[in-house]
Order: sequence, then structure tokens, then C-alpha cells
Amino acid sequence: MTTAPDDWEALRNSWESAEPTAGGPEALALVRRARRGEAFAALAELVLVLVAIGGIALALRHAADTLELTLGVSAGAAIVGAWALGAITRSREAKAVASSASDYASALRRLRTRQLRVVHSTWVVLALELVFLAPWWAGGIGPHRGRLGDPVALASLWLPLAAMLGLAAWSARFRRRLVAELRRLEGFQREMAQERDGG
Repeated sequence: MTTAPDDWEALRNSWESAEPTAGGPEALALVRRARRGEAFAALAELVLVLVAIGGIALALRHAADTLELTLGVSAGAAIVGAWALGAITRSREAKAVASSASDYASALRRLRTRQLRVVHSTWVVLALELVFLAPWWAGGIGPHRGRLGDPVALASLWLPLAAMLGLAAWSARFRRRLVAELRRLEGFQREMAQERDGG
């Protein structure tokens, strides 16, 4: 979306004063969509954490030894800790930028930054899951030797592994798209600042 600096200034004034301007309803719809996207990103991150913790809990029911139990509990605690730290950071950021929440470019930048954090959280969760699941799988392959095509092996080894690889590949593609969009937004905001500063 390309808009002249004067248009953005008029839109911002419209949002701050609640007076409609040309293009105002469309811009407000874009801000609402960006906010819904931010809420969806938060929900997606929470679902990822809950699924990861649930997977670890199910696997711990079949932990072969103390090492697997320790790794599982440690990975689960680290996942919850990383999520909690991210939630605290997001809360502080929201308070710091509350004054510019109506600005579309700012809202969109926050959304893309949040989505990028979700990608990074996804990678942390996948890595922690592997820290636990690799020894768990290795311990489980012995009893199932020669039966890696059985439904138990399919449900406990191949499907989770395929899901993890698929999630990692998708998140890498999504990250590339987000980084490119953030660069475009930074360029746009630099242009806006130069126009505003007169040069």
C-alpha cells in the first residue's frame, strides 16, 4: 500500500480525532485486520506450546529411564519458560507503544515482528522437543526393531517427525516473507520520516 506522506498524516489525524477522512474507513479496516492478526499470532503461539507440552506429557508416560524423564520435564519447563518470557516482553511492548496503536504502519510492523517471534519460538520449541524425543525414540526403537512400520511406530515416531519437519520448513518460508516485509516497512517509515523532516 503506497500512500503519500500527506495522506498518512491526514489518516493519523483522523484516527486521533475520530473524524472521517478520505480513505479513513479502509485504513481503519487495515488496522483492525492487523490487530486480529496479532491476536491470532498470540493464539497460535499458545496452541504450539500446549501441543508441545501435551506431546511431551504423552511421551513421558512411556519414558524408559530417569534420563528420558529428566529430559522431558526439562524440555517442558524450558518451553513454558520461553513462552512466559515472551508474554512478559509482549506485555511491556504493548504498554510502550499504546500511544501509536492507531497508526497502520506501526501496527503492521508490530504484527510482523510478533509473527517473527512466533517463528523463533517455534524453532525453540522444535529444538527442545528434539532434545527430549531423540533419546526417547532411540530407546523405543529397540523394542520395536523390525516393526518400524507398525501403527505404534507410525503414531509415535514417523507422524511426529513428519509434523516437526513440516513445521520447520513452513516456518522458514514464513520467516523469509516476514523479514522481507519488515524491510519494506522500515524503508517506508524512513521515507515518511524524511518527508516529515523536509528532506
